[in-house]
Amino acid sequence: MRLVSFWFAPVALSLLLTTACSLDASLLSDLTSTIGNNDGGNGGGDGGGGHIGSETDPLQFTTNKVEFGHVTVGTTNSRTVTVKNYGSKAVEGLRSWRLNFPFRFVGDVFPGTGGTCSEALASQASCTVVLSFAASAPASFQDDFEVRYEYEGADQSKSVQMVASADSGITALEVKAGTRSFCARLSNQSLKCWGNGGQGRQLGDGVSYSMSEGVTLPVTPLQMDAGVLSFDMTGSYSCAVKTGGEVWCWGYNVPGAWGVLNSPVLLIGSDAVQVSVGSATAGCAVMSTGQIRCWGFNDNGIVGNNQTTGVVTSPTLVMGFMGTAVDVAVGSASACALTSTGEVYCWGSNADNGILRPVNNDKYPTAAQVAGMPTGIVNIETASHSNQYCVLSEADPTSAREVHCWGRDYGTTPVKITGLSGRVSHLDHHINSSEWCVAAEDESTLYCWNSGETAAGVENFGLPKISMVEKGIFINTQCAVSEGRVYCWGANLDGALGIGGAATQYSDLVPQTVPGLSSVTEMAMNNEGLAVESSGALWCWGFNQSGACGTGDIKGVALPRKIFHNGVTSVATNGYNSCIARNGKGYCAGDNFGSSYVPVGSFTNLSRVTGEYHYCGIDDGAAYCWGWFDSQALGVASCIGDCNTEPQAVTNMNSGVTSVAVGYGFSCAVKSGQVYCWGNNDDGRLGSAGGNTSTPRLIDSAFSDFVGV
Repeated sequence: MRLVSFWFAPVALSLLLTTACSLDASLLSDLTSTIGNNDGGNGGGDGGGGHIGSETDPLQFTTNKVEFGHVTVGTTNSRTVTVKNYGSKAVEGLRSWRLNFPFRFVGDVFPGTGGTCSEALASQASCTVVLSFAASAPASFQDDFEVRYEYEGADQSKSVQMVASADSGITALEVKAGTRSFCARLSNQSLKCWGNGGQGRQLGDGVSYSMSEGVTLPVTPLQMDAGVLSFDMTGSYSCAVKTGGEVWCWGYNVPGAWGVLNSPVLLIGSDAVQVSVGSATAGCAVMSTGQIRCWGFNDNGIVGNNQTTGVVTSPTLVMGFMGTAVDVAVGSASACALTSTGEVYCWGSNADNGILRPVNNDKYPTAAQVAGMPTGIVNIETASHSNQYCVLSEADPTSAREVHCWGRDYGTTPVKITGLSGRVSHLDHHINSSEWCVAAEDESTLYCWNSGETAAGVENFGLPKISMVEKGIFINTQCAVSEGRVYCWGANLDGALGIGGAATQYSDLVPQTVPGLSSVTEMAMNNEGLAVESSGALWCWGFNQSGACGTGDIKGVALPRKIFHNGVTSVATNGYNSCIARNGKGYCAGDNFGSSYVPVGSFTNLSRVTGEYHYCGIDDGAAYCWGWFDSQALGVASCIGDCNTEPQAVTNMNSGVTSVAVGYGFSCAVKSGQVYCWGNNDDGRLGSAGGNTSTPRLIDSAFSDFVGV
């Protein structure tokens, strides 16, 4: 079980410690608040740098900005602000002129509970005002606090800027890497993924990406917005265990659902407690009964069903396994499991110095116990691309922990790794080589080694504490979790850093906070990236050559720009134009629409818009489509008006529609629990017999009660 994920190369550390690169965070600060950071309680607000007054401008704040920091929704931060009268005479009539929600006075009355300001302020005297900030939803905030007063009979005013951001309090628990992509499991039991989405391998968000496409801000895989208890990733696909013991998988060549899966499918219906996937398109799950079920390509006997041929599409019990399983690790051609009493069983390929017996190149399609294991094993892990395993063990809950490894580069007998100091946390492995790391329990130090027997301590390269580090496959990008935030650095190819900006090979050698893990509710990517915040704000960045960002021009947008401040509930784009649902209406920008968003259709309650080469949306249970394909893909025999720009009411879809999806030349919708599709039927993409059609056809399926497509 990959409870935490580590990777860090010494050469990268050297670069990190000697390079001073940083992202201008102010340009991204409003996009979304960062997870898991609450300054908490009261704190001084005077940061210095205030202006010196004069006889014509006597009253001054002693700070240029009041910063409340990051605040968790439902909590309050307060700041004490000092004002000083630099004039030669007293200030009269001092009062608050403007203070807007969510900024308030402590106690709701000027100058705030604990504040000392009153109507009069003597010459060269100072007084204080106590302000508070408490938000009801995640967002970034900026406003001015203004006071007014009289000086020598003239009315004057003075203001100071206030800035704050609120997040949901959601923190990252772990981060893992796939092929040029990453996923993080959050404290609200959801997943967020970002980076390369080629062949649908890792993102699982229902979007079809080319091999070179990615998303630069995290998205939620479908079905993964709640109830995720654990997950695992490999180079080709991902799986997650959800509440109730369900196992959902997505990506490339998921057993039982061959091909590209852009959204998760249910592989096990109940009773699973942990899942592990390996590079050989195989996986295993620990069941609540303590048994192990495996599936996938079985040439090496990795499924454990006493066979060494074929493909096993249905999770099958591992034969020969004795005891109650508490952990399982799947490698490139073998798998190993840990029992509740500390025994280790392995099965599959015996190559790479033997994981089971001293003889190489044999296959063992049933589980057998590995001899020579230490006592008190805590967890077991494998190198996903090689037959190499390590275990973390402890003699008792207070003693120092040990790591033993065997298999490739180590041999049949487990070898103790030296150089560790004191208590270390759970063991995990970098997915793309023989590099391993564990962290000290106080998260002050990482210990790493590369197919050797001695670990070396590695500093935390500027981050406060690190609980895990992960590196992408085939890409020089690393991500770490530190105090609930996710940081990434290295190559930004395909948006792997999750911070926006250019795809420079080494654009950030200093860790950058990945935004969007708590307030971005929807993402759309093509030539442009678009993000919708929970506040309804719409942001866009990217190519913009066709005006698809809706900025009013066709200039490239290097860093995210806010297009709308509120009201947006859904967004879709195809690289030429973009469409959104906002306050129940539809709007589009780009080719055929212009460089600013313009209304489309006569929607009154448009809740969602989806699309690729054409778009579809749902308005009060009715489906509408418009865009660049012929009328069949839009669900009408012929268009009323311009197919490209005027939404068409889909035939027989005027009520009861709860979900709609768009593919290349075709569309599908859920109506009254049934799936209907229309448009181009090449390769059977409509899921029914017959040719192309503009009239929605019920798919050929033994299932019913669908809730989404």
